[in-house]
Amino acid sequence: MAGEVDKFSAALDAIYQGTGGLDQWPAVVRAVCGYVGAEMGQFHILDISQGEMPVSDSLNIPEYPRQEWQERWQYIDPVPQTMVRKLSTAIRCTDVITPDEAKRSEVINELLLPNGLRWRMGCAFAQNNRFIAGMGIFRPPEGEPFSEDEEHRFTRLIPHLRRAFDLQVRLEDLEVRASSLTNVLEKISDAVLLCTRYGEVILANRSAEALLRQEDGLWLRRRRISGADAGVTASLLASLSAATQPRDRHSAPVLLPRSSDRPPLVAHVIGLPKSHRLLVLAPQAEAMVTIIDSQRRKRTPEADMSSFGLTPAEARLAIAVGHGERLEDLAEQWNVSKGTLRTHLLRVFRKLNISRQTDLAIFVATLRSINFGNSDESP
Repeated sequence: MAGEVDKFSAALDAIYQGTGGLDQWPAVVRAVCGYVGAEMGQFHILDISQGEMPVSDSLNIPEYPRQEWQERWQYIDPVPQTMVRKLSTAIRCTDVITPDEAKRSEVINELLLPNGLRWRMGCAFAQNNRFIAGMGIFRPPEGEPFSEDEEHRFTRLIPHLRRAFDLQVRLEDLEVRASSLTNVLEKISDAVLLCTRYGEVILANRSAEALLRQEDGLWLRRRRISGADAGVTASLLASLSAATQPRDRHSAPVLLPRSSDRPPLVAHVIGLPKSHRLLVLAPQAEAMVTIIDSQRRKRTPEADMSSFGLTPAEARLAIAVGHGERLEDLAEQWNVSKGTLRTHLLRVFRKLNISRQTDLAIFVATLRSINFGNSDESP
């Protein structure tokens, strides 16, 4: 009994190590095989939209001809189809294929047996609109079919596999969002600070740090922002307090006089609800302060995009797609081919160091949030 508990604990330890990234999942496969009683296993992610298997980590399994699998076997193999239909359920091949059917099965005779495989058990344990994640374990022809007891062992691990994988995906998405948001903030020419309602600075972009070093219009004293005198500081803190009230996320701009002859800076304050995307970077922040230099010309999203190396045409496309416009509709509106727009969009992705339209939507929405001071719209 003690050995059983130790194996189960070791399997759980390995499974939750999988939250560290996809490179940890080969160890998860080994742990599952060790606990259930198998020498061969495979973890895979199927891209639903493309019908491809971009991630596949195997233990003691010869590499399948991927193209052949995609073009032929996945459509006639009843085992993975049953796994997808019965999500989070352990499926044994003997539950799906009868002995007579096994003798005639092309999958078994032409794919599995030539690769030293015969008995299978697996589960699709995670699915969303992007992919299906699953795991299968195998035995060779000379081995025994998986038993009900082994099926029960596998079933005990399924909830943990699902939780670990879901957490790993969420952490990965947070890292992507944080990287994208940081990229936006650092290249914005205006000073942006994420603060508490008391003016304590949690995060400042490069422009804000440079402005604070100048000590002309805005200062950082005991980690809190302040103006040229007590009256200006009080106005700034009152604006922060007002913006963090649930019913009033915006407050009146605050003029920040400068000691030089230049016109005052203008501080725009907006409260950050708990769901705001910028809180990925600074969870303790309650408000965003954007400092506008009134000497600069009015900023536009397209002008901001140029800071990232985008041409005017690429910026227009990025903003449209980021707002949810379809390439087909844009091609018709702008009288260009969809292929041309797709090429431009790929260039946008490369320049912004992103890979998905959801990342682009985050990027554009963040620009819009920061640029609210020059727009009648609220973020």
